[in-house]
Amino acid sequence: MKKAAFFPGQGSQSLGMGKQFYDEFTVFRQTIEEASDCLNFNLKKLIFDGPESDLTLTENAQPAILSVSVGCYRVAEMELDFKSDVNLGHSLGEYSALVTADAFPFADAIQWVNARGLAMQKSVPVGEGTMSAIIGADDAQVEEWCKEATAEAKRARESSDTEYNVACTVEPANFNAPGQVVVSGSVDAVTELEKII
Repeated sequence: MKKAAFFPGQGSQSLGMGKQFYDEFTVFRQTIEEASDCLNFNLKKLIFDGPESDLTLTENAQPAILSVSVGCYRVAEMELDFKSDVNLGHSLGEYSALVTADAFPFADAIQWVNARGLAMQKSVPVGEGTMSAIIGADDAQVEEWCKEATAEAKRARESSDTEYNVACTVEPANFNAPGQVVVSGSVDAVTELEKII
C-alpha cells in the first residue's frame, strides 16, 4: 500500500502546537532546537508561550509551522517506521513536503521560510491586509463580489481623511477547491466583501 504525507500551510498555527510531541519525543525536541539555532531565536518559547499575536505574524508562523510539521514527520519515521511514498503540502506546506522527501535539508528550508515570511510581512504592514475564506460560492461569483467590494471600499476611502499604505483592493488569492476560495486584500476592501456576502 502506498503512503502519503500531507502538510498544512499558514493559518494552521496555534499556541502550544506540538507540545505533547515535544514533551515525549527526543527527535521532535531536536527539530525545534535545530530551527531555533538556525533562526537565532527561541522558537520553542514562541510556539508554546507566545504570545499568540507574535506567533501569527507571518515571519514567525512560517518557520514555526515548518518546524512542527517536520518534527511530527520525524516522530512518525522513528516511532512507526513510517516512510511516505508521496508528500504533499498546501502553500507553505510544500516546504515541509520537500524536506521530508529529502529534496533539501531542514536547516536550509528554515532559512528560506524565515526569509519568505519576512518578505511577506514587510510587503503589507501589520493590520492593513487580511485574508478570508469564502465557502459555498462558485469562483465567478466570488470574483464579482471582489469587484463590488473593491469599488465600494474605494468610494469610502475617497470620502475619508485616513492615509493608507496599501492599495484598496480584494482579490481571489487561492482557489482551494470547488466552493472554497480564499481572498486577500486591504482590510477595508475585505470588510466590504464580507458585508456583501
